[in-house]
Amino acid sequence: DLTTGTYVSVYMSEPCCPPVGESVSDFDVCARVAEKLGPEYYDAYTGKLTEAKGGMILAESFREKFDCNRPVALITVGTPTNDEYDQRVSNLLDQSENQIIRIPTQRYSELAQYYQCADISVFAKQCSLSFYDAQACGLPVVLEDIPVNQTRIKHHNGRTFASGDFKALRNAICSFINMSDGEFQLYQENAVRNVRENYDYKMIAQRYLSVLEEEVESFKSKRSGGNKK
Repeated sequence: DLTTGTYVSVYMSEPCCPPVGESVSDFDVCARVAEKLGPEYYDAYTGKLTEAKGGMILAESFREKFDCNRPVALITVGTPTNDEYDQRVSNLLDQSENQIIRIPTQRYSELAQYYQCADISVFAKQCSLSFYDAQACGLPVVLEDIPVNQTRIKHHNGRTFASGDFKALRNAICSFINMSDGEFQLYQENAVRNVRENYDYKMIAQRYLSVLEEEVESFKSKRSGGNKK
C-alpha cells in the first residue's frame, strides 16, 4: 500500500520504463570551478580506458599536438590495470604532445569537481551513464556516431564522430575549441537543460510513483470487478 509504506509487487499491464535519473544538486553547473587549472582547453574522461571503452582511440587522438585556437589538455579519472591493453594505452598517453592529467579512481561523489573544471566530455566508445553527470555540469559531449548517441545529442548538446576514427574524434574536439563563445555557451546551456528537464531525480521519481499508483488502482479495480461476479 503506497499510503502505509507496505511494499507490493505490481505486474505492469503495459511496459513503462521512465529514464534513469540524475542528481542535479551533486552534479551542478553552478559549482563550476571559477579559476581553471590553466589556459588549456580541458577534455574530461571518467572510467576505464579498456578496449570496450575505446582506450586506444582516445589515446591516439591525443598523441599529436592539436592544431586549434587553444592548447588542449586531457583529464582522465580512473586507475589503469596491469593488463597489456591498458599498458599500451598508458604508454601512448605518456607520449602525448598535449598535457595529460591522470587521476586515480575516485568515489562517485568526488567526480563532479573534475567535470566542473573541464570544458567538454569525451566518450571514445560505449558512452556510459557518466554522460548525464557531464551534461549536468554544463559539459557538451563528443560521442561516437551511432543511433543511440544521435538521440542523446538531439538537443544540440553535443557532437558525434565517425565510430573508431581517432582523426574524426580530434576534429570533433577541435570544432568545440574553435567555436565562438556564444555558440559554445549555447551548447553548455542545452546540456544542462537536457538533464534538468528530462532526467532530474525528483521528476523521474514522481514519474515512477505515478506509474505504480496507476497500476495499483488498475489492479484494485480488476480485483473488485472479479469479486462482484
